[in-house]
Amino acid sequence: ILEEVCDKDGRYVAVKGRINNNVVSLINVYAPPEGNPKFYQKLSEKIISFSEGTLICGGDWNCVLNHTKDTTSLKRRKNNKSKALNLLIKEVDLCDVWRELHPLEKDYTHFSVAHKVHSRIDFFLINRSDKHRVIECNIGIADLSDHSAIHLTIHKYY
Repeated sequence: ILEEVCDKDGRYVAVKGRINNNVVSLINVYAPPEGNPKFYQKLSEKIISFSEGTLICGGDWNCVLNHTKDTTSLKRRKNNKSKALNLLIKEVDLCDVWRELHPLEKDYTHFSVAHKVHSRIDFFLINRSDKHRVIECNIGIADLSDHSAIHLTIHKYY
């Protein structure tokens, strides 16, 4: 481990370290469900300043990236959280790993009982330049939670 940082509100944990002498940055995110778009701006700044080497950023983002493909909700307008997260992805040059591998598929990671809506709000983001490292990314089952596990397998380093 080279460096660790945490958000004071517990919204992310970031760890930078070495695997086989290659630098890797891991960031686990729990985005606020109440929808403060400023969170994504602050997270973008942290990712840019903190990350080095291969970046793997994943967690519960509490919003969908694509309202046509990532939710069964009939509300099709993008909310501010989705706009802010899509802007973060563009600014930092990241890609949504599962969507890159499954461009047309519809699958979901969360079911809201209250709204009777399925959504894909849990996912991995990586540097676009590292997407060739991905072997697979799959959505598992929700057996202990209302969220499904996400599985990411990447190539070993050089």
